[in-house]
Amino acid sequence: MKKQVQPAGTRLSVDNEPYDQLDADCVWQLVVLSNDYYWREDAEGCCVEVRSFIEDDESFCRLLLGNRLNEALATVADDGAAEILSGRRERLESFREFTLRVAVQDHVLYLCASGEPQFDAAGAFEGYICVATDITRQKENESRLKRFRAAMDMSVDMIYLVDRETLRFIDVNDTACINAGLSREEYLAMGPLEVLNVDREELIARYDKLISEGGVSLLESSVTSVQGKTGFIEVVSRATRIDGRWIIIGMSHNITARKNAEIKTLRLQQMFSALSDTNAAILKADTVPDLFQKVCDAAVSGGKFNVTSILQPNEQGILQTVASAGLYALPSREQVLVSVRDGANDRHGVSGEAWRKKKLCVSNDILADKRATQWHDLLRSANVASVAALPLFERSERVAILRFYASETGVFDDEIIALLTSMAENISYAMTSIANESERQQAEKSIRESEARFRSLTNLSSDYYWELDENLHLRKHEGPGLNREGFTRINAVFGKPLWEMEGTMPDFISWDQFRAVLRTHETFRDIEFSFAMDEKESLHFALSGEPIVDDEGSFMGYRGVSKNITEKRQIADRLKYLATHDKLTGLPNRSVLSEMLTQASKTVARYPDQGIALLFIDLDRFKLVNDTHGHEAGDKLLTQVARRLREPLRTSDIVARLGGDEFVVILERVNDAATATSVARNILRAFEPPVRLNNTVDVKVDLSIGISLLGIDAHDEKTLMQHSDTAMYAAKQQGRNNVLIYSDAL
Repeated sequence: MKKQVQPAGTRLSVDNEPYDQLDADCVWQLVVLSNDYYWREDAEGCCVEVRSFIEDDESFCRLLLGNRLNEALATVADDGAAEILSGRRERLESFREFTLRVAVQDHVLYLCASGEPQFDAAGAFEGYICVATDITRQKENESRLKRFRAAMDMSVDMIYLVDRETLRFIDVNDTACINAGLSREEYLAMGPLEVLNVDREELIARYDKLISEGGVSLLESSVTSVQGKTGFIEVVSRATRIDGRWIIIGMSHNITARKNAEIKTLRLQQMFSALSDTNAAILKADTVPDLFQKVCDAAVSGGKFNVTSILQPNEQGILQTVASAGLYALPSREQVLVSVRDGANDRHGVSGEAWRKKKLCVSNDILADKRATQWHDLLRSANVASVAALPLFERSERVAILRFYASETGVFDDEIIALLTSMAENISYAMTSIANESERQQAEKSIRESEARFRSLTNLSSDYYWELDENLHLRKHEGPGLNREGFTRINAVFGKPLWEMEGTMPDFISWDQFRAVLRTHETFRDIEFSFAMDEKESLHFALSGEPIVDDEGSFMGYRGVSKNITEKRQIADRLKYLATHDKLTGLPNRSVLSEMLTQASKTVARYPDQGIALLFIDLDRFKLVNDTHGHEAGDKLLTQVARRLREPLRTSDIVARLGGDEFVVILERVNDAATATSVARNILRAFEPPVRLNNTVDVKVDLSIGISLLGIDAHDEKTLMQHSDTAMYAAKQQGRNNVLIYSDAL
């Protein structure tokens, strides 16, 4: 028999009445109001009475009645609490708020139980009376929260819980803390306004819309870590109500790599546009100063540089700005003195080094570049972070520096440098052409001063003197090289009009129009003709003439000069070719492609059965070839790809290069997805054999192809390009070396 123990604690009394005399009904009502279950145990721990205060819930009562609480019936749910409860019961002590886990039929019941030992008048232990509250829902909520916390912390995305009222974080996962370089405590001391680069009113409006309309919202934002690194995140948010307050649950994904790639792609597109605009400016420029200014304007408007400028050395050997364009006024010459003379102490900086070494010089972080220390304050105030400078040449002699300022670091990568180098080469070529043209014009001026000098110079230059009689028949032709094979055909046309000369054709007008000019008996200038020397060589001439009249003013014929403009035409044709074709592959470039698509769009709008299919092609893992084998191998691969793309196509189909490793194929008179897909599959098969870069390196080329059909899923050239680009990226995401037709589902 257990030792009798007097229960601990103090008995209460009301109005000096002993506790035992309190109204039993009142006490029982308090028990019912504050608990869900009541039971009484005998001295052996067996339940002899059980009551439930929950409506239609007797399962626990039937389960407990006649059983011991410490058997398989119930277990203590909290870690380490089982031994404490067992010890108190052995010592016949009270126990308070122990969590019990009870298996009842097909579900689990969690109870918060308390018990009080009972003793008879002699102090002998009679058992326990116990009460319990059902906390099953609370435990389930705790379990869900633990699972939610585990899921949050396992997620590779950043997850935030924000209190709408206070706009403070109430929870974040481990990924968010790691990415931000903050502890959870540091994070929870902040709010989304301190993390996202977003306006407060904009954020509140976005949260309130989620609360009122439901659904989810998507936001892209730039972020700055505690280490000062800037990145981009994509945030998906929704609102939920928890414990009477609105909580915004946000999940963000780091899209920095994607955004940087988009920025780089945009910059390359802008640079291609700048290169095209620059080539167009070269064609329009008549003088070197005019050329310089047009080039600066084109480079800034297309390339998004802060400033593009051209500098030339003055008489003192100081580089001085002669043309510029940009977002802010250039500093005065005195602030940026750069000497090009040998031995000068201040002959440093990017521009000076480019002049001295006769090659491109780049600084992708100019504010950390010791070469530009004396200009750091000036550059910082002008928001300049990167600088590139390239020498310009006229007839192989350096004459100027082409300089670019950008507001971001790391702007001038290999691709941008290649484009700028191409731009500088085109400008140098144009300068030489202008110089040649200037010299030719000076010679022409001298020729006009006197007939004797004129005829003397024709034998020393590329110009010819000619005369027509009153019937417009050739009667005289003088100039250099007339005894050359090919020119002998001119002798056969003496006494005949020019339009009967074999191999001669006007370039920009018809023979009828030329005859109409001659019939006016007025002066004409620079009418251009082509003369075929043989099957391989043609010369170009510009004819200028004035009427010959006698003393009475009667028309006697024409006399004039024909200038050999073959070199000029070749330069113009070359510049036109550079402006419309890719330098590496010789394929049409983006500018020509745009014109082709514009014309095709008009044709399809008028004749719907003459639709076209656009195949947007991207090389998979092209960067790996450059990184592994070098850019020279990459260029050779692109050349081979351009050649192989034509193999499965018709002669009427067009292949163009957009830039980098992106190509476009235009299939004419293709109105259905099946035909376009079949051609795309043929292209993939054409690349099944590896491409040989040299005697020892073979490269397997995989392509991702997106297809859009003009007149079906797109009705203008812009949408056609966008749809094919979208389909290409979807094809790449589905496994590479794949073909995908655009659909709205993409």
